[in-house]
Amino acid sequence: MASALRLCLCSAIAILAFARPASADWHFTPFVGMTLGGSTTFPDLENILAGRQFGRKHLVFGGSVTRFWRGPLGVEGLFAFVPGIFDRDDLPIFEGSHAMALMGNLVVTIPRAWSEHGLRPFASGGFGLLQVSQKYPQDILVIRRNVLGYNVGGGAVGPITDRTGVRFEVRRFSYVKSGEIVGSSVGARENINYWTATVGVVFRY
Repeated sequence: MASALRLCLCSAIAILAFARPASADWHFTPFVGMTLGGSTTFPDLENILAGRQFGRKHLVFGGSVTRFWRGPLGVEGLFAFVPGIFDRDDLPIFEGSHAMALMGNLVVTIPRAWSEHGLRPFASGGFGLLQVSQKYPQDILVIRRNVLGYNVGGGAVGPITDRTGVRFEVRRFSYVKSGEIVGSSVGARENINYWTATVGVVFRY
């Protein structure tokens, strides 16, 4: 599993590093948004005791570095962090929790020449590190998983000036393959998936 993660990350870095700069268009995009929902098999006592399901809205923030060529294809590195993904302010059980994704993606869009002054829709997806963490008070129980995950999503980029724009997108994150919960006697599987909706400012070079 560790070797697969390293291969995904190294491949994305190599593509970004060695592509020809003369025909490339770089997008640097910090973003912020909210989670939309999801499901999990991780212990989720705060929501269970409150009679609610996992998936209530939480802040998500991060950024992406995308490289486009003259045609419809591009590549990007994506970072997304969801603090307190299991937390509830009105029923504090966890001392801290989060979900974090660091992934390399393939991007498909329309050529820039077709949408120089309008919306540029895109779809993207890829693989990389997905980390899930839960910490109970006084370190009674600490759960942290680093697994191979995937993401898939899409949206559009709208220009503001020649060098700036706005990017809107919806994206899903999940395990590539669920794993057996440690200590389970019934073969329960460990997994999490969640959706995000974000908006970011694009800086183009």
